[in-house]
Amino acid sequence: MLSKKLRKRRKELGLTQGQVAVQAGICRQYYLYLEKGYYKNPSLKTLINIASALKTNITFFIDKP
Repeated sequence: MLSKKLRKRRKELGLTQGQVAVQAGICRQYYLYLEKGYYKNPSLKTLINIASALKTNITFFIDKP
């Protein structure tokens, strides 16, 4: 689940939601909603930016069967 992966990775890096949002170039509230699971389908560009802010690649967010 995207929201759990976002939160886990952010905490591993010791970042705040605001720091991730700024680095990803998105609104803090939007990131908060992604992390809480209110929004589930960010654009590919947004996901790439978040992955960069979280020092990972986009495949980190893909659930493996």
